[in-house]
Amino acid sequence: MKRTAGTATLLLLAGALAACSSPAPAPATSTSAPAPTITAQPGTGSNTAPPEPTADPEAATCENLLPATLVTQFEEMGWSYQQSQLFGVDAPLPDSIQCTWGDYASHSSESVQIYAWSPIDDATATAMQDALVAQGWTREVKDDVVYITAGDRSAVVDENGYGMTYKFVEGSVSYADTKQGLVLLQWPR
Repeated sequence: MKRTAGTATLLLLAGALAACSSPAPAPATSTSAPAPTITAQPGTGSNTAPPEPTADPEAATCENLLPATLVTQFEEMGWSYQQSQLFGVDAPLPDSIQCTWGDYASHSSESVQIYAWSPIDDATATAMQDALVAQGWTREVKDDVVYITAGDRSAVVDENGYGMTYKFVEGSVSYADTKQGLVLLQWPR
């Protein structure tokens, strides 16, 4: 059988395409053998997209919500935390975390520090802000950040007179027992 340059080019092209989509077939021993049948493995067909990475994002915990050095300082003072959820308008926010650090071992936890974070949608954030303002909290807006603070009505205030404060940014809300305490929250990373 006589082969032409066109036939050789077609054979090379077919071989290159087959090599891209599956392991190379064993060489044919006869020129009249039928072309090999390519069978795709499940999930590897040419019309399927490559699999997405399955690594889950890290979840917020009381240990990683704050700088490691602060967590170490709390532990060296004998403090531990109690974990709960951040409360929204009328129920805890799903997927939220609230960490109340204090000296629970000695049962004299008169002084605690509270840090919380939660994902939040726009409608829930607006309802929560409106409910807090209706209770007498103060709303402040700076750039794209909304702060809702209890101000000096809190038992503990920072050097600027801010007590318990919520910080709303697009997609999340964080909370600390002072506005200055919000700077310590490192979530999301």
